[in-house]
Amino acid sequence: MGAAAPRWRTFAVGLAAALGLGGGAQAQPPAPGEVPAGWIAYAEQVTATVSAWLSEAAEPAVRLRRRLSEAAPAPGQAVSVEVKLWIDADGGVRRVATVAAGDEDMEPDLQALSAGRRFPSPPSGMVQPLRLALDAEPGESSPSPR
Repeated sequence: MGAAAPRWRTFAVGLAAALGLGGGAQAQPPAPGEVPAGWIAYAEQVTATVSAWLSEAAEPAVRLRRRLSEAAPAPGQAVSVEVKLWIDADGGVRRVATVAAGDEDMEPDLQALSAGRRFPSPPSGMVQPLRLALDAEPGESSPSPR
């Protein structure tokens, strides 16, 4: 990736799933002050796992890193792509989708990267989808959650 390789990070967008902001036809989410600690911990665990996947040498991860780098508004600027993950009761990734128009070309690689992988089972009643942001910051070389 070169000397100025971007740093790839993921973070839960405001821990949106834990805060009940995932959208869709789901159970009524709790008020932000009433979010179960288990939901927050789970979102953080998923974030760290996805970050590790993005740093792999597998082709889907390499392509995603390249696409994120190419999506920067200008050379040297950071870029962020919001992604939604639906996780089955057994921890399997049921669906992956990007949020913004124009990011759909990343979906096949996101799906390939998550295919056959498992997270721990989500906490009971946790609102889905879990929303993550994939961040690339120029000049940094290893992923870490934010």
